[in-house]
Amino acid sequence: MKAKTIVNTAGIITLLGAGIFATLSLGEPLPAGDYVVVRDGAVTEKRINYTPPPDMSGIKHINGVSVLRPYVRVQPSFDTETETLDGPVRVITDTEVTDTWTKRNLTAEEITAKNDFIASNINKATIEALCHLKNEVREKVESLSAWTLAQCVTAFRNLLP
Repeated sequence: MKAKTIVNTAGIITLLGAGIFATLSLGEPLPAGDYVVVRDGAVTEKRINYTPPPDMSGIKHINGVSVLRPYVRVQPSFDTETETLDGPVRVITDTEVTDTWTKRNLTAEEITAKNDFIASNINKATIEALCHLKNEVREKVESLSAWTLAQCVTAFRNLLP
């Protein structure tokens, strides 16, 4: 059977053919923006900064179920030194999909873990060079004894927030 396309005055397109039946509801053209594709109640695809093609711009529903929905991100600004974001919590409605993050203060354990990670990623050559410079200042300017490499590592670690 050859596929037929029928458009009625209400803007409903019915596609018939090869056992396929779909009803597409046309509305106003969709503006460029962030969208998600929702199938079976779950987000299956994100389209960020998406401009719907002209031939698909009005398609909002297939068989009465919204497929392409606006995507809203609610993400507060936060201080990466002392705060983190939790989430997102996703809410899917008939008209849009919203992902919401909440900010909270880092725990003492999280700050320590972050600083340990930063310290562990400073390579040995960098620490040795910084230690050498620090020791030159200690010996020549401050008339103090040089630090060992372990003392330098501890001192640099204590400089991290």
